[in-house]
This record gives sequence, C-alpha cells and structure tokens, in this order.
Amino acid sequence: MPLTPTEISSIEKLIDGGRLTEVSIERNGKRVQIGGEQTTELKNFANPIAVCAPAVGSLSLVRTEVGQKVTAGDRLALLEILDTETVIAAPISGRIAAILVEDSALVPYGAEIILIDPEDTP
Repeated sequence: MPLTPTEISSIEKLIDGGRLTEVSIERNGKRVQIGGEQTTELKNFANPIAVCAPAVGSLSLVRTEVGQKVTAGDRLALLEILDTETVIAAPISGRIAAILVEDSALVPYGAEIILIDPEDTP
C-alpha cells in the first residue's frame, strides 16, 4: 500500500524541520529507510539515551527544546491515550540532544521521541 499524500507531507515536514535524520517505514512486510546521516548537532553528543513512547497515543511536548538541560523526573511530554494522559519524564539528567517527533504527533508504542545526552558524572 503506497503512502498517502498527507503521510508524505508529514514526513517531509519532519525532515525539513531538522527533527529527523532518518525515516523507516514498514508496511506489509516491506521496509524502506530514508536517510541515516546524523546531523552535526547530534554528533556532538557522545551516547544519547532514547526516551520512548510507553504506548500508542497523541504526543504533546511540554516546554521541551534541543539543548535544554533536564533533571531525571522532569516532564518532557504528555501522551494522550483514550482521554487519559500519561506523563513522559526524563529518565536521566542531561541535555536534550534531539526531538524526534513533532508536537501533537500520533506515535506508536516504543517510538523514540526524545534523545537525552547524559550528564557527565565526576
């Protein structure tokens, strides 16, 4: 089944906005990957940790920006599932290396939504 014009437009917006460096699409057992080159901004982070969606739902970012410092437990986003909101919190302290989805996006279970570069521990 081919992508719809709306799906293609959404992917183009994410790529043009600099929020994605790679897109993987899988349908009916076939997988297509576009991109894969890290941005210079992301290369500056040693080992970013992925924050993943705990369920399928509509994601709302909470005052979250690339480069922002976060502390473990800080609210990063809300995931709305059937009129119930789930808080997505920073699992570690560090700096936001990348935001991989747009605000108000519908995300699948396990999707990487934010990358955090861990704080160096002395």
